[in-house]
Amino acid sequence: MVHGWLGWSRIGNETFNMDYWYQILPDMARNGATVFAAQLSPAHRTEFRGEQLIAQVEEVMAITGKSKVNLIGHSHGGPTVRYVAATKPEYVASITGVAGTFRGSKVADDIQNNRLSRTAFNILGDYMVAPLITWAQQQPDMPVDFDASMASLTETASADFNRRFPTTALAANCSSSGAVKVDRGIHYYSWTGVAQATNLLDIDTVLMQLGPLSYGNLDNDGMVARCSTHIGHVIRDNYRLNHTDLANMMFGLTPAGVTTIFSSCKCKGRSGNCCAPTDAPPGRPGIRGCGESERLRSPPAICPPESTRSRRKWRCRWLDAGPCPKPQ
Repeated sequence: MVHGWLGWSRIGNETFNMDYWYQILPDMARNGATVFAAQLSPAHRTEFRGEQLIAQVEEVMAITGKSKVNLIGHSHGGPTVRYVAATKPEYVASITGVAGTFRGSKVADDIQNNRLSRTAFNILGDYMVAPLITWAQQQPDMPVDFDASMASLTETASADFNRRFPTTALAANCSSSGAVKVDRGIHYYSWTGVAQATNLLDIDTVLMQLGPLSYGNLDNDGMVARCSTHIGHVIRDNYRLNHTDLANMMFGLTPAGVTTIFSSCKCKGRSGNCCAPTDAPPGRPGIRGCGESERLRSPPAICPPESTRSRRKWRCRWLDAGPCPKPQ
């Protein structure tokens, strides 16, 4: 699991801490995955972060004895995992982009192209935000280059990166189709959302207005245009989640009745994986997801069969998910 720009693996100590992938890693582990969170520079060039990731991938392979890994990258983590796939394809079984900036973000272009905003962001990033993140991870010596990170996230630099590290999993442009699902034996997947203000209690709400300001429309997650996130097989690109919601930040605050794609839940003694938010379009195959339930870390839950439901008012919508296992 590879964090994005100004991200972290875990900040804090044993007593009080916060994961970037809030509750997602333990949830995946409970469901049988062997999962690791990368710890990369919170702000640096894509290639620099990619080299950091290669070293950590090699460490994971040594620990697990596996010859390949599945890489999941959020935001700037998307191009970062792409770099590993391009330079060390023998290490990679699959790449999944979660709101990945594969074609960059116009937000970064606008900041970089304005001298005042570029200077202000560099001062804030180099001397306050990024050092605070590295310190909170107990890695104060981790290299930081805020201006280089912002440059890497621009649409211009992203186009150059894609020219230097091509893949047929990425279509020629946003107007083209033809991206393949498998390139050089590596499977590619992606998904994203198109929401900005999803929960007024979430501290990222104000920041997520930068996307509409830069793009002049709402076809983005508050930071990255929907098209920019597409690579390989697009699982879905219209979740009612913003850029940070997609990694279950902050503290799992998402729109009412919606959870992230990773959640695992319990309902009436039955358990299973929720494979999509509860606002999935009606008519799609799956089982029902409930808004009222016994919660296991995060909502919603999987409904029991009709015959075993209580008289409580269940708010159910369709979920793309596998069948519920037998009662525990």
